[in-house]
Amino acid sequence: MSEIAKDQIKAMASAVGLVIEEPDLTDVYNRLNAMLEGLKALDKLDLQGIEPIPVLPAPVK
Repeated sequence: MSEIAKDQIKAMASAVGLVIEEPDLTDVYNRLNAMLEGLKALDKLDLQGIEPIPVLPAPVK
């Protein structure tokens, strides 16, 4: 997957009612693309035959 461009980030943010301007846009751009790069490692996992399970938050006591 290629990097997400700054204009794409602004468009996605705008779609949910957020406005991201510099210098925050650069920070979001760097963090989002770093996270996506890190997630690429998950593509290498052999998940054949493993059933997904729901992840629910722990109940508050």
